[in-house]
Amino acid sequence: GIRQHYLNLDIPNSWQIHKKVGFEYDASFGYNDKVGFKEDIMHPFFPYKDSVLVLPLALMDGNLFGKYKTFDAQWSKCLEIISQAERTNSLLSVLWHQRVFYEKDFPNYTKIYEKIIQECLKRDAWFGTSEQIYKHIVRSDKS
Repeated sequence: GIRQHYLNLDIPNSWQIHKKVGFEYDASFGYNDKVGFKEDIMHPFFPYKDSVLVLPLALMDGNLFGKYKTFDAQWSKCLEIISQAERTNSLLSVLWHQRVFYEKDFPNYTKIYEKIIQECLKRDAWFGTSEQIYKHIVRSDKS
């Protein structure tokens, strides 16, 4: 699978190229300037017959911290998105870059990430990598 850097997608060309080179899923379908479900799409989908599976992205660290300046505002927005995903029984894909786990340069990034995990665990969420989600969906489709 793949996630395009900066979530740069050229639809439909990107997905056609991904399919041609053998990717089975793409996790780039999300906003690169804000948080939330792009085009209100909350569930994985196949955009074209025999194409890559698209895993929509809802939360990315840089967008969250770039738009919401206080811890309370950041956490409130995360709770809103978590609740929306729970209500719709949808995928909550989170992108947190490894470089932000350095509190001195990225204050509260780790704390928010940990709170997201704790909150989702409280709500009995299932966790998986993009590859695990892809395999789960493909197996379910064949059943």
